[in-house]
Amino acid sequence: MNTTVDYAYYSSALEGVSLPAAVLDLDALEANAQAVLTRAGHLPVRLGSKSIRVRGVIERLLASDERYAGLLCFSAEEAVWLAGHGLRDLVVAYPTVQESTVRAVCRTNRACVADHPNAISGVGRHEQVVNRPG
Repeated sequence: MNTTVDYAYYSSALEGVSLPAAVLDLDALEANAQAVLTRAGHLPVRLGSKSIRVRGVIERLLASDERYAGLLCFSAEEAVWLAGHGLRDLVVAYPTVQESTVRAVCRTNRACVADHPNAISGVGRHEQVVNRPG
């Protein structure tokens, strides 16, 4: 990994590119991904979508090693969107109270898990709902 890259390097690389634009240092991404796996040892790692906001990067990391398993999604709506793009093993980090969103999450996943029965009250009998007491 080249650690001497600075603003001038990226500024030059983006010269003539229509902005806004994003730059991703793939060497740094791969080094960080490997460092996470090293710290995790044999344990699986769930990626946080709040920290990785680009679906292509999420897919790249998930495909890079079988220990990358699933996503901790920022919102229920995001989980539904990611499921619509083929991603699986999605956990929603923050509660949602919109019944239509809860139903959509249940339709796109095999099961929904809630930390409290009130979080899933109103979900119809057609969805498989799993409640694990805390």
